[in-house]
Amino acid sequence: MEYCSRNLIKLFAFIVIVLIAQVPARLFADQPMVTKITVEGNQRIQTQVILENIKQAAGTPLSDRTVNDDILRLYKLGYFDSVVVYQEANGNGVSLIYSVVERPLIKEIEFKGNSEISTDKLKEALTFKTRSFFDKAAIAASIDKIMDKYKEKGYYNVSVTYEVVPVSTMEVNVDIHVHEGQVVRIGAITFIGNHAYSGAVLQTKMASTTPGLLSFITGSGKFNEAELDRDITRLTMFYMDNGYINIKIEQPHIFLNPDGKTIDIVINLEEGKRYRISSIDIQGDLLFPKDKLMDDIHTKPGEWFDRSKLMDDIFRLTDKYTDNGYAFANINPETAVNDATRTVAVVFQISKGRLTYINRITIAGNTKTRDKVIRRQMQVWEGELYKEDKIKQSKDLIKATGFFDNVDISTTKGSSEDNIEKMDLDVKVKEGHGGMAMLGGGYSSYQQFFVTAQIQLQNLAGLGTQLSLMAQVGGITKQYSISYFDPYFLDTKWSMSTSLYNMSNIYPGYTTNDTGGTFQLGYWLIDRLRVYVNYGYDDAYFSSISSAYSYLLQNGATSGLTLGFVDDTRDNPLYTTKGSLVSGSAEYAGGPLAGDFTFIKFDASASHYFPLPLDTVLMINGRIGYGYVPGNGFLPFTSRYFLGGINSLRGYNYRTVGPEMPALVTNMDPLAATTQLMYGGNKMIATTMEYVFPLIKEAKIDGVVFFDTGNAYAENQGYFAAPLQMGYGFGIRWFTPIAPFRFEWGFPLNPRPTDQPNVFEFSIGTFY
Repeated sequence: MEYCSRNLIKLFAFIVIVLIAQVPARLFADQPMVTKITVEGNQRIQTQVILENIKQAAGTPLSDRTVNDDILRLYKLGYFDSVVVYQEANGNGVSLIYSVVERPLIKEIEFKGNSEISTDKLKEALTFKTRSFFDKAAIAASIDKIMDKYKEKGYYNVSVTYEVVPVSTMEVNVDIHVHEGQVVRIGAITFIGNHAYSGAVLQTKMASTTPGLLSFITGSGKFNEAELDRDITRLTMFYMDNGYINIKIEQPHIFLNPDGKTIDIVINLEEGKRYRISSIDIQGDLLFPKDKLMDDIHTKPGEWFDRSKLMDDIFRLTDKYTDNGYAFANINPETAVNDATRTVAVVFQISKGRLTYINRITIAGNTKTRDKVIRRQMQVWEGELYKEDKIKQSKDLIKATGFFDNVDISTTKGSSEDNIEKMDLDVKVKEGHGGMAMLGGGYSSYQQFFVTAQIQLQNLAGLGTQLSLMAQVGGITKQYSISYFDPYFLDTKWSMSTSLYNMSNIYPGYTTNDTGGTFQLGYWLIDRLRVYVNYGYDDAYFSSISSAYSYLLQNGATSGLTLGFVDDTRDNPLYTTKGSLVSGSAEYAGGPLAGDFTFIKFDASASHYFPLPLDTVLMINGRIGYGYVPGNGFLPFTSRYFLGGINSLRGYNYRTVGPEMPALVTNMDPLAATTQLMYGGNKMIATTMEYVFPLIKEAKIDGVVFFDTGNAYAENQGYFAAPLQMGYGFGIRWFTPIAPFRFEWGFPLNPRPTDQPNVFEFSIGTFY
């Protein structure tokens, strides 16, 4: 019985297979055979390209479904306006003709009617370009993007249309017509449901505002829908930072006024009740004693609930773990809300994850700079324990070289082994201008007109070394110099620099002529701190000496050795926004070093940069110097301190601030008139405060206001024996790709009889 059943099943399966095999033949029994396929109408698109996208094949039965799929496939290529397939009898079968009409090519694109947004900017919104096939969908998408650009600037009445202008049978021009209309401004912002804070207070938390007195300059008051959406988030965060954990803000209602020029905004909100923090606890994987972790929690019981403050607490706790190898540590704040007492209990649940080690460090984007220049700034290496703070330091150090416009270090999770994780670091840099070649000129109250030629390579051959050649010729000054600096000499922690110079300066009563050079060796004690020893030789010669200065000026050579240090934590040496620069030096000249002068000098300088809101920066600088000759001698004239000028005391002419004394105009006549002799000091003190703010951020053009003080004092005077001279003023700074430019106007606050009411200065190069 079982045997018969098996045979019946096998017979049934055989019959089914035979029937299935016969289905195709029966289905296509009435379909003609395709004997030939041809293409017509194509002019630019090769026939072979079209045939490769046709699945209906010659020698097979005609399939309506396959032909329809072929038509859709050819349309999707984007080359054709029309695709039609028709058949002709051909013997016992049919021939298929695929007839196509190609889209024309776009020869030119022209914008008409735009004035508020340049044509170049509008072209960035286009999803099509010249020499592409005409595509209505692409043009429609481009028009939407163009309108979005105008709406971002407040032009909500803008309309954009296009016109197709035939040029030939297969080419067209596309003219895009823009009717900008008038900018739509915010007429009024009204809040409904606010009780804790007035509408005026809430408006200060928004970027969307009504027009102000200077709106014609600042552009304030323009309506921007995307910005208004962000304002709702800002308002929500403001309430949650002040204890209103149940704040609800509806989508704003926008009403266009009949004049078509202004809109009114109405914002409905429900504040809810205000809540305090009742208690704070930390639980989970505690790497440190709880009381030590609680020191990082700035939120305290009894305070109003503050979401931003809690987020900062989470970041601090997370940093504590990621700085100790737990890259995937997770800090989850659990909150228990008590509506009866209007309090929130917060528990920070810590999951430390697994220890993480650095796997691979890859560097990309450096087309000129050698990998080693970047790697030597890294504070983490392959195989080391992951430390977030060291990675941040690495980014800062790479950026501080000044070679790169942008530095980004991202992490990618690598393999896992046992109870450890591995992390790959991807260092991506965008190189800046590695150098400059400049020919220019300028004017200052001291130098009058001058011409400058300079070649400066900040990253010579991609090795991180610096080479500078400079020549400056003006009405009263001539300077020629060449310098070279290798911050990591022979790939060690030693630095090496050398320079040669020749310069002459015409001052009232004398002319200086100096030729000399320096050679310096330094050593990096830590990442930003470098100590150095510097040998300098200067051969000074005075000419055109007036009688008043004849007994002060002495020709001769200075041979000196300087020990010093530089601690530079600035984020960028040219465009500094934070950090500090501290330096100090002690110089000994003469004695066993030969030369014609013997003296000792001490100098120190400290600058700190404070980042402030709105991308502004406050800089405070202080400088002090002291020099003496063993045996109570007179410090040589070439080494004395003079203040005044763009780099020391603005508002006063160059080298005009310091001790002075009356002297005879000529020593031939004891009854001759006298003049005030500027002979410089053996000690100096000066301070500077600057507030820098962006004027044109994209072009790196900044404005600056400043306040300077300082004076120099003679051997028989102490510090502050004479009052500090003070100057204030303003200026413009332009950080061009080739060099930073300074244009500054200074005004003496407590002028002396010989001081000018204002002094204009111009310079090229670094600042304090």
